[in-house]
Amino acid sequence: MCAKPSETKSLPTDQDQTIQIPLIKSLKKFDVIIGEYYERKEVEYKTDADDAGLFLQFCNEEEFNDDEDDIKAEFNEDDPLECSYILFINYKDVDFPFDPPLTGNPTIDDKKLAFHKFLRYIYIHGRHPSILTDPDLIDFSIFNVSSDESKIESTRKKYESQCPTICQQLQNGANELNMMMGLAIGSENNNIPFLQYLC
Repeated sequence: MCAKPSETKSLPTDQDQTIQIPLIKSLKKFDVIIGEYYERKEVEYKTDADDAGLFLQFCNEEEFNDDEDDIKAEFNEDDPLECSYILFINYKDVDFPFDPPLTGNPTIDDKKLAFHKFLRYIYIHGRHPSILTDPDLIDFSIFNVSSDESKIESTRKKYESQCPTICQQLQNGANELNMMMGLAIGSENNNIPFLQYLC
């Protein structure tokens, strides 16, 4: 159920921070990323003659507006179970490959809540969450970037242009090298937020 525009609230992150610019702004993009997720899980993701995957087929049949404001409203619902997109769990013969799998005997609401969390992650981060949990998606050899000065240097140049003040304050210290190594690991692994998960 969409919230009315006047009732739309700010979308919090898992750390209760406000998301100003979510990365996903179309249902088609959701569909593409879900398709990539299915491929990684080695599960067939059925597409139609127009190359629409299951999720987009569902959205089209439900006549959801592929509109940035409508998508934002869906994720601003106070109750995740009010989000219309989670009804995808009941669509046709969908057996969504949760990662990690749901344990016990999950109810339909359990599945809807888990799928909402999955979609919300895509909405905020622009990628599916298994990039952080599936070993097949991470190049562990990159964790030894200290021996590859070219990767560290290319990362340093990128962030010097984006964050010159911070880089200048860190310049030539042990903390600067550690920071650049962490950023390089993230950059070389599909831009995962590596430093964020060191805490």
